[in-house]
Amino acid sequence: MKRIAGKLKNTSGFSLFETLLAVLLIGMMCVIVGGGTITVKNAYDRMVKKENAVTLCSTIEIKLDSELRSAEYRDTLSDGTIVYVSHTPGSYGGMVVGLTQDPLDNIIKMHFYTKDGDAWKDMSELSGDKKQDPVPILPVDTFTDGLKADLTLTHDEGAGTYYFKVEIVNGDSSDATVLADVERTVKPKY
Repeated sequence: MKRIAGKLKNTSGFSLFETLLAVLLIGMMCVIVGGGTITVKNAYDRMVKKENAVTLCSTIEIKLDSELRSAEYRDTLSDGTIVYVSHTPGSYGGMVVGLTQDPLDNIIKMHFYTKDGDAWKDMSELSGDKKQDPVPILPVDTFTDGLKADLTLTHDEGAGTYYFKVEIVNGDSSDATVLADVERTVKPKY
């Protein structure tokens, strides 16, 4: 009993050196755990962005393949836009359309055209009831994580085929890294 009472009366605590050493060790553990957590989070974010790019690329591929299989070629404009009659079932069936990439937001859009003499006129440039604004092939909110799509679309008149290449790039960084891509040649029904 005297021994326990003697220990309780002992007023000496940790020395300054022991306290500083404990604080230093706790600080080092926090840095190690925190640094590892940040590294794991960054790797996870890159993986999610890559998977979103692959999904977006696949979705665009399916949409373009479906659209071009039901396309009846009309003309290639001076800016490279391919104009065709869309026979895709739905709201655009029977309309003359062209797929272009908007240079401002890198979203692939469907423009609507009408014949003006010997030339094709983009209906977004018309006024009044005849005006028809371009429509994105996918909803704008589909492009998450700052991803952007680059489209190359050509038509081979001799073979009667369309060729498209889609690249999904990382639009957040200055290096525009390609995260997913697809190339395909499509033979239309018409």
